[in-house]
Amino acid sequence: MGLITDKVQKILLELLEKEGIKFDYLPDIEKDDLIRIIGNYDFIIVRSRTKINKEILDKAVNLKVIIRYGVGLDNIDVNYAKEKGIRVFNTPRAFTEAVAELTLAMMLGLLRGVGEAHCGMKMGKWEKKRFFGPELMNKTVAILGFGRIGRRVADLLTPFNVKIIAYDIANIPEEYVEKGVIAAESIEEAIVNADIITLHMPLTKDTHNLINMDLIKKMKRKPFIINTARGAIVNIDDVKKAIKEGIIRGIALDVYPEEPPKDEELRNLSNVLMTPHIGAQTYEAYERAAYEVINILKENLMG
Repeated sequence: MGLITDKVQKILLELLEKEGIKFDYLPDIEKDDLIRIIGNYDFIIVRSRTKINKEILDKAVNLKVIIRYGVGLDNIDVNYAKEKGIRVFNTPRAFTEAVAELTLAMMLGLLRGVGEAHCGMKMGKWEKKRFFGPELMNKTVAILGFGRIGRRVADLLTPFNVKIIAYDIANIPEEYVEKGVIAAESIEEAIVNADIITLHMPLTKDTHNLINMDLIKKMKRKPFIINTARGAIVNIDDVKKAIKEGIIRGIALDVYPEEPPKDEELRNLSNVLMTPHIGAQTYEAYERAAYEVINILKENLMG
């Protein structure tokens, strides 16, 4: 018997029913109620709203599988779950294309001021002379985090003839090096001469507040920054200061340290493009994720 504690797409519910997998769908359940009933279930499916912490896991006496219907696992105490013999899964492959395409859209939109130009037009303004921006063609792009999404962003950038410098804690795959991707040995080496920096790292103690003033001051070309990864990788206060001082040219954000963000100063800055954490939200991505969930359940509970 399973439990789904966040809102999910209809296709996942339909596939679970089709496979005869029993579940309760309680997408608005609060923490106290979850603690009270979690012991009744052998699997749970969550998105980002539900926090699976030690307090909940201690009550999950029958839980065998946790599935994050999405990419990040920072809302789940993975290590403690493993200590209790609970397997933790996510569905990262399903969302690679969606996040990579949004990254490219934000990159182009930020360079050309598309967001601000659109808002001006909606207010009846004709600010043609205001909006001059650089082309993406022939720029240097630093990709920080070269996993599935970082690699797909590199693929999508190919027609723009950009120079790509990639950094990851793992080795950059040889096939990408052969295509011309430059493997940086450090984050500093990757960003120092970048025109654009795009973030595709998980949130860890090492990446928390990674984009801070100390690192920003090492960026020589006043770059644009794109973050479709995790909000807390960027120190928002330092970025606001850097934009106002002209140290960086702008930032595009789909994720925030606090969601929804309440930072009015950030919203009012020029050269800031913001979307409400929509990176994974395509019809195709959630359909792929639903099939991944079914496969995980079949392999781990029904095999």
